[in-house]
Amino acid sequence: MITLRELLSTTATRIAFGAVVLGVALCGRALVRAIRLETVGTAPATVNVVPGALDMPKPAAGIDVAAAVASDLFSVDRTAPKERYRMPGEAAATGDAPVRPTVLGTAIGADGSSFATCQLESARLQMVRVGGHLGEYTVKSIERGRVVFLTRDGTSFEILAPKQGS
Repeated sequence: MITLRELLSTTATRIAFGAVVLGVALCGRALVRAIRLETVGTAPATVNVVPGALDMPKPAAGIDVAAAVASDLFSVDRTAPKERYRMPGEAAATGDAPVRPTVLGTAIGADGSSFATCQLESARLQMVRVGGHLGEYTVKSIERGRVVFLTRDGTSFEILAPKQGS
């Protein structure tokens, strides 16, 4: 049988034994710190709750679920509602005025070709040419810094591109 003195005779075993002793000591210290309870003070009274912020909203009135389920989705006599559906709490539409496009820039080629970079509200940017469509509008003409659009009823209006550096 090997004694402890013979086991610790080489440098490698001494280093390994020292590492084991150090590991056991550190684990013991971590265990003591984990078990020890520290006193916790009271939280400061800085939380303000707005009255009514946590109240449940009132249920929507006038929803006839049975009638909606019973109606035939693919019926020929179905028509669109007179007014657009709004989410509960959404404000009523202020008017049915169509949104006009925003012209971000124009480009005119030496050969007479042209295009404009336009956008409707917050939709993606579109590059349009004369005769092209942007939403419900048709591009009538493109000149440097301005685009003329036609509506469905044939009226035209002009939109100027912003000046450079503005």
